[in-house]
Amino acid sequence: LASNKLVGTGVDYWFTSQTENAFQAALDIGHSFYTAAAARLQERSISLLKENSKTPGLSPKILAEACSDYGLHLAGIVDEKGLPEMLHAGSSPDSLWQEIRPQIDWKHAKEEGFYSLLWSNDRGDYAVGLLPLNDGTGRFLITAESIGQGVMSKLRRISRGFEEYARLKDMKKPLKVSIQLILAVLSLLVLFGSIWYGFRLSKEFTDPLLALADGTDRIARGELNFRLQDEGSDELAQLVRSFNLMAEELSDSRESLTRANTLLSRLNITMDERRLYIETVLDNITTGVITLGPEDKLQTINKAACAMFHTSLAILYGRTPAVFLPSDYVPIYNDMKESLRLHPERHWQRQLDFIMAGRIWKLVVTAVALGTAGQVQSTIVVIEDVTDLEKMQRMAAWREVARRIAHEIKNPLTPIKLSAQRLARKFGSIENPVFTQCTDLIVSQTERLQEMVQEFSSFAKLPEVNLKPGHIEPLFDELLTMFRGSHPRINWETRFEEGIPPVLMDAGAL
Repeated sequence: LASNKLVGTGVDYWFTSQTENAFQAALDIGHSFYTAAAARLQERSISLLKENSKTPGLSPKILAEACSDYGLHLAGIVDEKGLPEMLHAGSSPDSLWQEIRPQIDWKHAKEEGFYSLLWSNDRGDYAVGLLPLNDGTGRFLITAESIGQGVMSKLRRISRGFEEYARLKDMKKPLKVSIQLILAVLSLLVLFGSIWYGFRLSKEFTDPLLALADGTDRIARGELNFRLQDEGSDELAQLVRSFNLMAEELSDSRESLTRANTLLSRLNITMDERRLYIETVLDNITTGVITLGPEDKLQTINKAACAMFHTSLAILYGRTPAVFLPSDYVPIYNDMKESLRLHPERHWQRQLDFIMAGRIWKLVVTAVALGTAGQVQSTIVVIEDVTDLEKMQRMAAWREVARRIAHEIKNPLTPIKLSAQRLARKFGSIENPVFTQCTDLIVSQTERLQEMVQEFSSFAKLPEVNLKPGHIEPLFDELLTMFRGSHPRINWETRFEEGIPPVLMDAGAL
């Protein structure tokens, strides 16, 4: 209560009427100072116009004398837009007027008989007045008088201080309430602090038991690294030490289990990687692989085996080969199963022709039994497609036969060619075109046969056709020569059109 009374008295003292009156008096003094300066400027402006009313106008000389006589800092004539016609000042009239001009309200200056304002810069404070000239041009007589330096800034500080004081005075009652609330809060804090201290003393006796209970709950939730402080040497401290020992043993056990689980996880990852590797290999090899589980039910089949059987794993999974194999191959499957049952340590192998979808496959089937103690638990069947291999072996054998046949054909060609050449040399002096044509034909055809036999012997195939531009007239002549010799009773004649163009052909193959 005493603090509340003291606060109320102090706040009331801050906002006494003497303080407000002092601010108001200072503002009145400044206003009176400004009013007096404006009245002087108005009086001097009117006097200046009256004294020179008989002259045609104000000259720079008159303005200079007015500044000297009336103690003016600036005098001049400006038009209705504020543009100077003539100015006179102590120094730099144009720059001084350019600083004053933006501060003037020209609308009010035209409406009022005399317009004044206060203006300041870093060189001093000035009272500025504008008096309209009654000559119908809208011009103004401007005058400015120095009123010292720093006056306006001081008046502004006094005005701001008074406004701040008025605002604080409006907040007098809320301020008193705020301070009273602060005092009330401090009182409550002291009260609650006393209560808290009492509870703190009581908790010193119960905290160890509560900590032990909390530690038990945290251990139960899995926080095995939690430990209690075991300060002291009484029975309660001994209980805390026993609790910490129990938590440490549990933590060691969990770390051992964690290491074991980590090792198992790594082994599982390794096994998964190995399984993925094996599956990738099986899916990309050309050999078919099938896995049969207990009761000979199909468990896995790779892409190559699916292509051989024209099926998929989704269709065959869980079915026995005796169900989906063609009936002709079921006895072979039963023979494999019986052989592996009697001799599980041996592998079963058979080569057979497998017909599926109109195609004959040459297959080599190998089966291996997996199990323990002589019991077959699963079977792996490997199916190798040797169709292309057998075809290549046959082609190799036929090539060898072809080379031998070509060799036997080639042997008599050489004597025939040599005999024809010997006849041509021996009887070349005889002027008989038929004889010459026959011997040349025998030599050329023998050489052609030798080339064909050579290529047949080297590659076991006919020579390739080599097309190039050529004329067909010599070919017809050579052909007719052969027929003239075999059919002498027929009169053979050839007629060719002129200008037959060359054609693409292989003259040796025709």
